[in-house]
Amino acid sequence: MSLVFVDSFSGAVAELTRKQQADPVAVLRALQRSPMVSTWDLSGSLDGVIWQLKKDGLIEDQSRAVGYPWHKFVVTPKGAERLAEEGRKG
Repeated sequence: MSLVFVDSFSGAVAELTRKQQADPVAVLRALQRSPMVSTWDLSGSLDGVIWQLKKDGLIEDQSRAVGYPWHKFVVTPKGAERLAEEGRKG
């Protein structure tokens, strides 16, 4: 008998298209669903969007609480309010 373990190192943001990964609101929504982001997914425009969301106080970096290769970005109350505003617009 053989056992196979399949592990994924991708969170919800990895499932976004490249265009969505460049959209701060789309990234914020994905992080609200799943705050885990792998090191390998932090590249290109996504890295810049994550940095800007942190700078704007919309997410909080809690990566110290998890191990490599994961980063954990939690949506702050300010970020949740931003998402609520976007929901009212749409």
